[in-house]
Amino acid sequence: REGRGAIAGSDSFLSLLPICLCLCLCLCLYRSESASESVSAIDTPLPAADSPAMDYHLPRYEPSGALRPISIAFFLAAALAACAAAIVYQLLLHYVPYMVLSIFVVLGAGWLLATASAWCVRTGHLRHRGVAVLLSALLALVALAASYYVDYRSGLARMAAAGATADQLAATTLDVWLRARIHAGWSIDSHGSLSQFDGPYAVGLLWLIEAGTLVGFAVAGALEVASVPYCEKCERWTSGLRIVVPGRARADVDAHLRAGDLTSVAGLAPPESADNQIGIELLARVCEQCKETAFLDVSELRIVKKRRVETKTTKLVRAATLGAEARAKLLERFNQLVVKKEPTIAA
Repeated sequence: REGRGAIAGSDSFLSLLPICLCLCLCLCLYRSESASESVSAIDTPLPAADSPAMDYHLPRYEPSGALRPISIAFFLAAALAACAAAIVYQLLLHYVPYMVLSIFVVLGAGWLLATASAWCVRTGHLRHRGVAVLLSALLALVALAASYYVDYRSGLARMAAAGATADQLAATTLDVWLRARIHAGWSIDSHGSLSQFDGPYAVGLLWLIEAGTLVGFAVAGALEVASVPYCEKCERWTSGLRIVVPGRARADVDAHLRAGDLTSVAGLAPPESADNQIGIELLARVCEQCKETAFLDVSELRIVKKRRVETKTTKLVRAATLGAEARAKLLERFNQLVVKKEPTIAA
């Protein structure tokens, strides 16, 4: 009984992981609705924009699917580092003074996995999204398995400190430890008087939530980089340049997009009396070395006021290939205007 309690006692934080998942969902929803361009508020909501058209027959960026062996080596190195970091992860979970702070430990671990996955994809020049998802998910699972093994070994150490014999320690295999964890369950408070979680289904659900959180962060970090257009000629990632044309809406660019006329879209100017409640966002992804590889995202921004002022973004075109004339016009425009430059993803 003492051994089982010693093994199970350090992970009562897992009962709080549903709250962690809700926080992550709320954060994602907030980021998807937040404005990246501040404009004046309005008192009444504007009519919702139409759903984004999917029938714009424009040439778009498609990843080459290239896979360099060095990218796999980077993920292997990241997996080794994650195994070492699992020790710190379990120590933080064990010694954190308040269980609610364990949520931030899990979120911090997820952020580190996302950063590591993004670095491996970017530095390894990995352009295959499927492989990026697979390797990042494996990275998170390896880190999670290492944390379980560290917790298993620390559980044996606590059993030994409690007076367990050598035979008892030898009999406590990993399988026995897992079954003891499932049988003991977890409780929200440290005294075990609130919300007891036990049984294979409840415990399995909590483990699944923890794994889903870490894997989700890692995959999101990898996809964020793998989705950025890549210049195959110069073998480097493109960088982003962004401007907003105030007073323009989807109706002002719809005909041009249907006709495949990106040059007119690139030269779109604000009206004489610009309405700052709406705007067209132009996000160009350009290779900084050759300036010949360029792609364009077109979005409609619309200010709405609900409980707070928000910007509703409707993506119209994603990663459309820019021809020479449209590319030259956009670059000239970016050079003339004060633009906001996104973080560069360098080679």
